[in-house]
Amino acid sequence: MKTALIVLGFILYFGSKIYKNFKVEMDKAKARSNSQKNTVTTEEDKEQFNAREHLDAKKEEAVQRKNNLEALKNKKFALDYYNPEIPSEEVVQGRLIHEPHQHGLFKIETEEQTTVQFDLRQAIIQQAILERPKL
Repeated sequence: MKTALIVLGFILYFGSKIYKNFKVEMDKAKARSNSQKNTVTTEEDKEQFNAREHLDAKKEEAVQRKNNLEALKNKKFALDYYNPEIPSEEVVQGRLIHEPHQHGLFKIETEEQTTVQFDLRQAIIQQAILERPKL
């Protein structure tokens, strides 16, 4: 019974500490939100939003994307044998961007391989010479 009261006391103490910290953080959050509301707005922010200009800009972007996609579909690419899947639009656009730079398209030169013949008999004779007892 005595230990239960001690444990209950610790729980109540830590609970009150947690609640006090929660209240302090809530007050800080209110102060931050109030300070953000009181910021000075510029003249550009005060101007009204022109929906017609916004829609026209979005339509122009959509037409431009559609034209780019058509140009990409018509362009031929070398087969990529490492990835047999059809490349996505982003991959195709990336390839178009980097095509003039010729990144990573260098030819790997093969080294000349010299052949060395191993003579077992000669190796045994040389080993015996090196390991002979000294007189």
